[in-house]
Amino acid sequence: PRSLGDTFVLATYNVLNLFDGEDDPYHADESTPAKPRAELTRLAQSMESLGADVIAMQEVESRGYLQRFLDVFLPDLGYEHVVHFEGNDLRGIDVCLISRLPVGPVRSGADGEPTSFQRDVLAVTLEPPGKSPIEIWVVHLKSNSGGREEAEPIRLAEAAALRKLLDRRLEEDPDVRLAVVGDFNDTWGSNTLKTIAGEGEQALWSTASDMTGPLPNTYNRGEFQSMIDFILCSPALARQYVKGSFRVPPGGAETTGSDHNPVAAKFRLE
Repeated sequence: PRSLGDTFVLATYNVLNLFDGEDDPYHADESTPAKPRAELTRLAQSMESLGADVIAMQEVESRGYLQRFLDVFLPDLGYEHVVHFEGNDLRGIDVCLISRLPVGPVRSGADGEPTSFQRDVLAVTLEPPGKSPIEIWVVHLKSNSGGREEAEPIRLAEAAALRKLLDRRLEEDPDVRLAVVGDFNDTWGSNTLKTIAGEGEQALWSTASDMTGPLPNTYNRGEFQSMIDFILCSPALARQYVKGSFRVPPGGAETTGSDHNPVAAKFRLE
């Protein structure tokens, strides 16, 4: 495995329907066609150019298919650790994580909160050798398909449940190095993001706030282009952020195989 040094790059990427062509009898996946090979190739090139050590992914159908995608398209990138839980989503789109850093305990953050999340909150502890562990919580909140009026109350309930989990974790360990990453399906000033980020000493810090000027779009399709994918850090992890490292490479389905652009940032390992 490649040596890591004292920093690592964390990214989040909604990869747009990483589905196989097989019908899963337990999910309504037949409405989602298999991802075309040309898109798979473009997605792999986009992931490779990110140079990330850890990538949280959204919209992946199954662990088996993710593993096959890595084996075929990205065999030399060292993503030895693949974490995928079957989530609650009816269409079968799940959150997952691939990592070059060793992975320790993994849990479903939605445990004990069975009705709170349409999709899972995947909590993965990274255990870099000789360094402090880092928790990555991967989320994919309710989208606005079907209209914002219907979606927003559900998403706000998810946000409140997520903040409750964060408060509990930060109370246990105020110095926990923790990032909440993924597709939040809402913008920075929204009630959703305000609820999750919180206030005061335990507020989460967004890596995007390292940018000057307007925020880049992470959703890149049609009229609703905006930044809805984030890396949010606990106070302790925010202190390990490498200034100036935040980036959102531009793209589109024609160039990267996804309707989202990835978000990446670098952190010191301490």
